[in-house]
Amino acid sequence: MITMTVARRSMLQRFGLALLPYALVPLVGAVQWLPYPQADYADTGADAAAIVVPLLAVIGLGEMRPRTLVGWLAVAAILCFGLGWHWQYSAHPIKPLNRIFGEVTLMFTLAGLLGLGHCLVAAADVDRRWIGRYETCFDVATLLGVRALLVLLLFVLAVASLSSLGMVVLILAPVLPALTLAASAAFPGIARRLRDLLLVLLNWFAAPALLVASLVLLAVSLCQGWRPRWVAGDAETYLLAALVIVILIASLSGPTGHPVGRFASVLRVFRIALVLVLLAALAIAAEDLAAAWRRGPVGARTISLTGWWGWAAFCAAGYVVCAARSGLAMRGLPLLHIATVLLGLLLATAMLTPLADPDRLAVAWRVPPLEAGATPPYAFDYGYLGMSGGYGYAALKRLATLRGGPNADEIARRAKEALKEWFPYDP
Repeated sequence: MITMTVARRSMLQRFGLALLPYALVPLVGAVQWLPYPQADYADTGADAAAIVVPLLAVIGLGEMRPRTLVGWLAVAAILCFGLGWHWQYSAHPIKPLNRIFGEVTLMFTLAGLLGLGHCLVAAADVDRRWIGRYETCFDVATLLGVRALLVLLLFVLAVASLSSLGMVVLILAPVLPALTLAASAAFPGIARRLRDLLLVLLNWFAAPALLVASLVLLAVSLCQGWRPRWVAGDAETYLLAALVIVILIASLSGPTGHPVGRFASVLRVFRIALVLVLLAALAIAAEDLAAAWRRGPVGARTISLTGWWGWAAFCAAGYVVCAARSGLAMRGLPLLHIATVLLGLLLATAMLTPLADPDRLAVAWRVPPLEAGATPPYAFDYGYLGMSGGYGYAALKRLATLRGGPNADEIARRAKEALKEWFPYDP
């Protein structure tokens, strides 16, 4: 447990670390010696490391042992640089994305992934073991979640005031999140009380509301032929609902993994009902995904959703096993939730690397049938390759120089036309 004394010490050091992105500007600019467009890829990775790593340093200072914190920051810096490089390449290999939109999206993605990773590392460091106890993980994660909400609120206010404050907001933008985290670390009691209040609201308002809405939705679905006609029939909607349900089940379980207090039995019933709703949402999502795979070559979105469906199915299977073994008590949830977070982090990280990049997998799925003659050149969607970033660009370059094989000349001609359309800056 993080005490008041530990959280408040090193206050000046925290604010100093919050200003670290300004000190790293010369180092970020040093990557410009690389040839174009690699310099843009490296610049994106360096910017990500310069902003996200100080955030982790501010959070971990005083709450983790120095050697653990230094090692974790080194790993985070490598991940930020590598994932930032690949993010920009997979977005557009010739003309990088708009710097503001692309990097803001990247920062939020990396902050979420590394924030969850930080919770696991900090909990393990507190407990002096490879994987921390669930109680410690819950305490660290929920407190960090409250502080992240404060950062998000400040970010929204900054964006809202951009038109009036203008340059001041833009200058402070790189350090506003870290400064907010540093200030909130000085008052852990307030953050803890706010966390407890939010958990109460989540358990007693959000969970019943979602449960009632889900039951009504399922009832209408059964009456109208399994899925309501007024709901978008895509797997993304139901997988998002599945993620919300998993978060609610974790919050209902409390810091020990089991509801306590006067209404513990009611919370256990809510938990089982939410598991049933989760199974129904996954069944509907599976129907959509199966239809997409049956239609032929799938895109990156379908591949990504299939991976996340597998993650949600792992959670649901774990809940079913826990309920089958111990009924409403659902013993084993703490271990399941830690395994769920670890699997989610591994899956998300893999999708941000060449290992399981959905764009790479989609291109690898579509191009071989074209080269083998199974797909006619006129029926192939060359525009999809143009929208698939670096992997689509590499495939088009290869097809444009195709020599030999079925329909090689027509494939090469169409690929060259697609290159001119989608990559006009191609040297």
